[in-house]
Amino acid sequence: LDDPAVAAAKTQAEAKAIIKKREQSASNLAAVAAFQQAPQSNAKLTLLNVDCLDYLRACPPASFEVVLTDPPYGINAQDFGDGKTNQSGEVHTYNDSPEYWGKLMGEFVPLVTKATTPNATALLFCDIDKFFQLRTLFQLQGWWVQRTPIIWDKTKSTRLPVPGRSFRRQYELILLAVKGEGTTSTSAPDVLSFAPDANVGHGAQKPVELYQFLAAAVQANNVRILDPFGGSCPALEIPNNYITVLEVNPEFYGIGLKRLERLNSQGDLL
Repeated sequence: LDDPAVAAAKTQAEAKAIIKKREQSASNLAAVAAFQQAPQSNAKLTLLNVDCLDYLRACPPASFEVVLTDPPYGINAQDFGDGKTNQSGEVHTYNDSPEYWGKLMGEFVPLVTKATTPNATALLFCDIDKFFQLRTLFQLQGWWVQRTPIIWDKTKSTRLPVPGRSFRRQYELILLAVKGEGTTSTSAPDVLSFAPDANVGHGAQKPVELYQFLAAAVQANNVRILDPFGGSCPALEIPNNYITVLEVNPEFYGIGLKRLERLNSQGDLL
């Protein structure tokens, strides 16, 4: 109770969520410090603590066959303040303003077009308000974009946008873009049901099994996959491919390092 944030909590559960979040943050940053002392390496997995735009500006053309990523949504999620109304207690701490999103995606889409092969597939999580703008950005770069989004059904409600008024939100959208022939399977449905993983300290965490399914759905096998907005870095756990994950936030990068360390100790899964 000598911690002002904990003392100001309205409930015991809220206080515990604050303490848990701080413990997770400290653990993730400790993983970064440990990595600097004893770097992890793997022939198929690359994890970098870099800004994705800086990386893509220097990236050689046609470096990746698949892009699978969860960028900011541009809906001011950092101002939601609804950590107490979602099941993990997590809040969004990154810049999610519409202005930042517009500038980011305006540069990102042309850069990722250059960085992908002539036959490539991109899967991007996005908000319904930004889906059409993002679709247009890819179309202007010559991609074919599925007219309607893929729906991820989380199987349970995870966030209450407006307490007392709204229904709990239970789904998110995914944009599918294809360059050239692409590699997308015709058998994958456009409504996917995957329960969230146990939260590891990220407000927009995505389940590993969902990433694995999406990679398999676009027939990614022994190809180069890029995740420019790593977040909790579930893409590292896509097997049988060459994975590059970028994450600019040191704390979230630490989450990825924990995954990488565990995967390196389970080499048979790679």
